[in-house]
Amino acid sequence: MVTKTLPESQKMNAQNSQQDSGPKQMAELKDVCDAAFQGFCEYAKSKPETIALWCLGIGFVLGWKLRP
Repeated sequence: MVTKTLPESQKMNAQNSQQDSGPKQMAELKDVCDAAFQGFCEYAKSKPETIALWCLGIGFVLGWKLRP
């Protein structure tokens, strides 16, 4: 059985690329979350009655289930 090993320079490049992708992924996740929150805020401004009813319903269910 023959196995190939990577030279040290390629190993270091692979490790560096994995370390660099973390902050990029966090930035992308933050952008997605910001866009989703902004979309939700716009929806809430256009249909406040719907959001109020959802909040009332969720509060009712949580209050019912979390009662001591």
